[in-house]
Amino acid sequence: MVGRVFKDPQEKTFEDFERGDVMVTRGRTIDIGDLTLFAGLTGDHYPLHTDEEFSKQTPFETRIAHGPLPFTIAVGLGGVSGFHGGAI
Repeated sequence: MVGRVFKDPQEKTFEDFERGDVMVTRGRTIDIGDLTLFAGLTGDHYPLHTDEEFSKQTPFETRIAHGPLPFTIAVGLGGVSGFHGGAI
């Protein structure tokens, strides 16, 4: 007896997606390594992202992620989930 078969990536085309579809991915913690790598990649070394002592004096009281960083991580999580299949 053969059980269910799961393919990676899923066999999907653009037409398989509908407005309102929701994708749930595994969790991902953003840490200082991510902030440092993203600063190096983008050249944005603003102290709010890279300097803990500077950031303690701000309303955030700690370093914060660059604005586009969570979006880029979300794109990566979507890519490795197989959700898009062969549609992209």
